Amino acid sequence: MKKPKILFIDDEPNILDSFKRSFRKKYEVVTAVGAVTGLMTASEKGPFAVAVVDLRMPGVDGVEFLNRLKKLHPDTVRIVFTGYAEIDAAIEAVNKGRVFRFLTKDCSHETLDLALEDAVSLHLLKISEKELLRGALQGSIKLLTELLGMAQPEALGRSFRIKRLALNIASYLRMGESWRMELGVMLSQIGCLLLSEELVGKVAKGEDLSQEEEQAFARHPLIARDLLSHIPRLSQVADIVAYQLKGFDGSGSPEDGASGEDIPLGGRILKAALDYDSAAARGLDARQAVELLAARKELYDPEVFAALMDAVDVKEGFAIKHLTVAQLMPTMVFEQDVLGEDGYLLFPKGYEITPALLLKIREVARKHPIQEPIRVLTPIRDKKPEDAVDIAPPSNEAKPPQPPPKSAPDPSQSPKAIAERLARARKSIFDFNPLLRQGKLKEAILSLCNGLEVFYTIKLFRNERQELLRLLENSVYILNSDRRFRRVCAEGVGHQPGQERKLHDELMQVASTLVEET
Repeated sequence: MKKPKILFIDDEPNILDSFKRSFRKKYEVVTAVGAVTGLMTASEKGPFAVAVVDLRMPGVDGVEFLNRLKKLHPDTVRIVFTGYAEIDAAIEAVNKGRVFRFLTKDCSHETLDLALEDAVSLHLLKISEKELLRGALQGSIKLLTELLGMAQPEALGRSFRIKRLALNIASYLRMGESWRMELGVMLSQIGCLLLSEELVGKVAKGEDLSQEEEQAFARHPLIARDLLSHIPRLSQVADIVAYQLKGFDGSGSPEDGASGEDIPLGGRILKAALDYDSAAARGLDARQAVELLAARKELYDPEVFAALMDAVDVKEGFAIKHLTVAQLMPTMVFEQDVLGEDGYLLFPKGYEITPALLLKIREVARKHPIQEPIRVLTPIRDKKPEDAVDIAPPSNEAKPPQPPPKSAPDPSQSPKAIAERLARARKSIFDFNPLLRQGKLKEAILSLCNGLEVFYTIKLFRNERQELLRLLENSVYILNSDRRFRRVCAEGVGHQPGQERKLHDELMQVASTLVEET
C-alpha cells in the first residue's frame, strides 16, 4: 500500500531533518525550507494528504500562506505548527486557512504522531466521500437519462443532437470543468418527462407552438432544476439547465431579472445550441440557421455566438456515410431517424452510437428488420472497417447547396493560434518558480513578463483570465517574499486585475536594473 504523502514546511532545516527521520518509515515525507519553497513544492509535487506548516516564518504572513495552500490543494489537511501560542493567530489560521489542528513546537512526538494519524484519516475520508458521491452521481444520471429515453425518446435525441455542438462551443471558450457542461446537455430535457409526446414532437421538429404550448414548454427547465437540485454536487448543473431558454438580454424563462453574465455560461451555451438545433429541425442548412439566430442576436452572448459560428463551420472532422447495421461503429452519429420496416421510430436522429447502444441496435435488427441504408456522421479519424463498402444514397436525394467561398481568416486569430499563445503564457508563468529557485532572479522576472504580455496582446475569455490571474497572484506573492528581490525593489510590486501592463512595466524596470548591476 502506498504511503500517505506529508509535507513539512519550516524555516529551520534541522527541525525538518528531525521530522524526516521520525516519520519516514510511516509516511512519504517531503520537506521545504520556507514558505516560498513550500508553495513551489506544493504546486510541483502535490497534492499531499497533510501539510504541517510553521505559522511564523521570516517575512511571510503564515495565514495568507495557508489560505493559498488551501486554494491550491483543497483536500490537503492542514496542521499549524509554531512556537508561539497566540490565541489570535490560532483563530485567524483556523478561520481563514481551514486548519485541522494547532500545535506548539514543544509538543511531544506522540502528540504530533496522533495528530498526523487523525489528519491522514480525515484526508482518506474526504477522498472516499468524493468517490462515493461520484458513484451515486453516475447512477442517478444514468437512471434519469434511461427514464427520459423510454418516456420521451425524441427529447433524449435532442440532447444527443446538441451535445457535440455545445461541447465544441465550450471547448472554443475554454470553459473550465467541462463535465458540468456535458451533464447539463444530457440532462437539459429531463423536465420533458412531464410534457405530452405531441408537444415534445412539435419542438423536436421545429414546428410553431401555440401560446399555451409555449407556456407549458417554458416550465420544463424549472422542473428539471427542481429534480436535479436534490442530487449532491449538481447544483451548478441544475442552474445551467434552468437557464437554457434565457436570453442574454434578460428575456425568457426564468423571469428573475438575470441578464448578461449573470446567466451561467453553460446556460448561455445551451440557449444558442438549442436555438440552432430548432432552426436546423426546420430544414435550414448551417448558414441559414446561423443567419436566423443572427437576426435575434440580442438573445445570445456575443462570445458564445462567435464560438457557435466557428463550431458549425467545422466540417473536416466528419463525413456522411450510408451504412448497413453491420457496418455501424461506436462514435458515429445518426443523421436520420432510424426506422423499422413498418415505419416505427426505433432511434431518433442525433443519437451518438455508444458500444452499449450498438449492441442494442444489433439485437433489435435480429428480431425486427430495420430500413437500410442508414445515414450517419462518422469521424474521419476513425478507421473504416475492412469489410465496409459505402452504399450510395438514393438517386432522388438532392445534394446540399454549397456555401459561397469565404475570405481566408487571419490565422493569428484562430482558436488554435490563441490556444498556443495561452499555453506559452502558462509555461512562462510556471517557469518562473524553478528559475527563482535556481537563483536566476533576472530570468525569473523576464519569464513572468512574457506571461504578462498575453493579458494585453490578445482578448481573453473570462475563465482564461481567471486561470492566469490565479497563477500570476501566486507568482507575485512568491516574488515579493524573496529576499533578493526585496533588496532590489524595497517595497515589492503590487498587482490589481486590469493593471497587468503597469505590473509588466514595473518588472521590466527591475530587470533592467539587474542587468545594469551585473
